[in-house]
Amino acid sequence: MAEHDLPIADDLRHLIYYFLDNDLLSNALFIATRLLAHEPSPDATHILSLCYLRLDQLSAAAEHSELFGKTGQHLGCTYVFAKCCLGLGQFKNGIQALEQSKSMWNKTDNWGKHSEINRRTLPDAASIYCLLGKLYEGYNDVKAAVKSYNKALKLNPFMWDAFTHLCDTGVAINTSNIFKPSSNILAPTSEPSSSRSPSSNIPDLSSRRILGDCRSSQTGTITLSNADPFSTSTCYNLQLHSEESKPFLGPTKIPHDLPPKDMANSGVGTGPKISGVADTASTAQDPGLRTARDDRSGMSASTIPKPPQSSTRKSRTLGMESVGVHTRTQQTLTRKGRDSQLIGRDRASGDSGSSALVVGHKRLTSGQFVRQSQDSSGDAVGTRRSVRLMSQFRPSNISKLSNKGNNREFRIPKAPSLKRPDKSSTSIPIQGENNRTDAEDFQSCPESLGFLPTEALFPTSERCEALYLLLGLFKKFGEGYYLLTHFKCRKALQLFESIPSSQRETAWVLSQMGRAHFEQANYAEAARTFAKARAITPLYTEDMDIYSTSLWHLKRDVDLAFLSHELVELDRLSPQTWCAVGNSFSLQRDHSNAITCFRRATQIDPKYAYAFTLEGYEHISIEYDKAIHAFRRGIAAKKRHYNAWYGLGIVHQKLGKFDLAEIYFRTASKINPTNAVLIGCIGMALEGRKDLNMALQWYTRACDLSPDSVLVRERKADVLLNLKDLHGASVELAILRDLAPQKAYVYVLLGRMYGLANEKGKAIQNFTVALSLNPQASQSIKSEIQSLEDEDMS
Repeated sequence: MAEHDLPIADDLRHLIYYFLDNDLLSNALFIATRLLAHEPSPDATHILSLCYLRLDQLSAAAEHSELFGKTGQHLGCTYVFAKCCLGLGQFKNGIQALEQSKSMWNKTDNWGKHSEINRRTLPDAASIYCLLGKLYEGYNDVKAAVKSYNKALKLNPFMWDAFTHLCDTGVAINTSNIFKPSSNILAPTSEPSSSRSPSSNIPDLSSRRILGDCRSSQTGTITLSNADPFSTSTCYNLQLHSEESKPFLGPTKIPHDLPPKDMANSGVGTGPKISGVADTASTAQDPGLRTARDDRSGMSASTIPKPPQSSTRKSRTLGMESVGVHTRTQQTLTRKGRDSQLIGRDRASGDSGSSALVVGHKRLTSGQFVRQSQDSSGDAVGTRRSVRLMSQFRPSNISKLSNKGNNREFRIPKAPSLKRPDKSSTSIPIQGENNRTDAEDFQSCPESLGFLPTEALFPTSERCEALYLLLGLFKKFGEGYYLLTHFKCRKALQLFESIPSSQRETAWVLSQMGRAHFEQANYAEAARTFAKARAITPLYTEDMDIYSTSLWHLKRDVDLAFLSHELVELDRLSPQTWCAVGNSFSLQRDHSNAITCFRRATQIDPKYAYAFTLEGYEHISIEYDKAIHAFRRGIAAKKRHYNAWYGLGIVHQKLGKFDLAEIYFRTASKINPTNAVLIGCIGMALEGRKDLNMALQWYTRACDLSPDSVLVRERKADVLLNLKDLHGASVELAILRDLAPQKAYVYVLLGRMYGLANEKGKAIQNFTVALSLNPQASQSIKSEIQSLEDEDMS
């Protein structure tokens, strides 16, 4: 046979998917190049570019997929090309490619079509909308990105990264409208699961011997074959044969149908398979579907020879019209006798040309025939064992309707008793039923074969209930994340606390709770929560930058240094690791090494805004221009990163540009309106502009948001003293003395207040306490005491 006539491409595809599923990417790439050389086609190009993409070789993947992907000719190539454009920053090209191929994916839906056995090599609309949203977000088209994420979540509410990106854009979201079941999600719950065989494919277990061999795994081979090669039924029998007597499967014995996928893949059917027949109708209808097993042994379905057409046989129902079915007897025949009878039956049916077939004999699972006895009326037809099995597990209302039509009692026939053949027979004898019913044999079959009743296979109500529970859990996760991204930290904490403990005591949930405490400036509780998350999952590196900043605020240099060393050992290529190392150097006043670490983090991830912000804070104490540049790069990486806007405000405030500082502080406050420090900074900028009354209003708002904020109350008390409001200042300073009894500046303010009240003795007493608490500020405190003496002299 010529080389181009052989199905080499099918074998190469099977190998490629085998290596991809087992994460052997180098092998998959090598064979993908062989496939493209053997059969240049869009499909081969898609597989090759997919291998490059899995290997993170984005430029090579984009180059190979560009021909069919950029113009939208092949959906797989387009998807790979768009993902490469996302990684390479070529957002416009990826958007154009996906939009041009929209007609191919707009109405696709792969929900419920992925399992351990089945795969979909082509993406569906939900996946593409999610990718399209990321491309639009990178292209700075937030409105289009929000629309794409919304469409993705409508098709698949479990598209978690689409939800998180949608929250990060800052739009208002109603999580109840997202995490709810839709028609496409609920539809598969009323259908058989793809990982199990359909109820119509329940095999015919004709003896306890077969079930015993299934359980004990004795020597011998169990093959799956159709009991009747000319029957259009989809029920199958198990044929047991030994090594000495392997039956020859001739052309006339090729079954019309195949066993269920999970039966063929369960390790039971280890006998010879028929090449090219394992592809189901669903695979042929959907080119994006592939199975996890090798379901074509080197031959495509189009090249396999067709089995001979079956002769017309008397139509059967479920046996409801057959009454008085007697127990059948068996005969044990040799292979020669079996074949001769089969040929003779075929010839008789072909010569007569009649639609009625004389059912004198029927093959058993061993390949033998049994003579069937008919009742006195002569119209009873032997009921197949698989039909009887199905009828036992069929809902009772079906049998009632059938019996109501003929007013007859339907009796389940007993299993036939089988005689042991002679020792000279080449076929293996099968033992009798020993008074076991088919239902008992059916129920005793191992579950690994998938032989369960229909009601046990597909509990629709339970699946619906599980789906609703899962959506409810995701709703809590989603609502908590949404509240946290909108800085409603108290509500977010309450929601995370309501999550079941099995889900709450995980690294991700605890990290979100730690972030909520951090945003509330509760650094001690944040550090405890992050430490608990690391104790549960020591290899968890996400949000460790926030953990390190919490330790920085707490001045816990030993814990911070230990955390940095651990993260370096875990993952040196994580930006969070280098942020932790930089914070450790910063706490030790080593600004140059800290800046180096933060720059390393930005090199690993150029879109990591927090590293730019930390670098800017280090530059504040050295050089303002570099600090402004770092903060602006952080804003370019993430516009809603309020820390960078706050940093810009601090720099301009130090430069005396209070107008610009106020603008930056107000921008940061719009992003995070619940942060008392940002509101207090607006008051500081107004105070710098000598607008004391307006500054007092902002300080009051900040104190209402955070009553325990010492910094804001200090600024408020200072403004009240400047406005000569001694009563209001005394109230604030009394609260401050309780909040921070060891802070020197509180006693400086008390000294000023008593000086304005002409109580010189108490004023000098408080200045002395401040001097003892902070000797480094002796010059400023002595100047305050000197000003009191000057006033007395004047």
